[in-house]
Amino acid sequence: MFTSNIELKYPLVERQIYAVAFFDVGNAWLNRRDIMDKLYKSWGFGVRVAVPGIGTLGFDFGKPLDDRGNQSKGFHTHFRAGTLFK
Repeated sequence: MFTSNIELKYPLVERQIYAVAFFDVGNAWLNRRDIMDKLYKSWGFGVRVAVPGIGTLGFDFGKPLDDRGNQSKGFHTHFRAGTLFK
């Protein structure tokens, strides 16, 4: 598995609510020979809310940049809880 993310945060309410724009890339492979064969990309925007005692909650709208067969080409919603880095 490989994932990478670039995220730009803009504070709406200092230290509590942020608007974000992001670009993601990644994939997961079953066989070693397929590693790095294709990386899927997407971009989007969303909101992050810092909740004391719980962590960061987020709601995003993401749009894939690659053809993925039967998936729709529009925006997809995502919910996230927690962060890796501050």
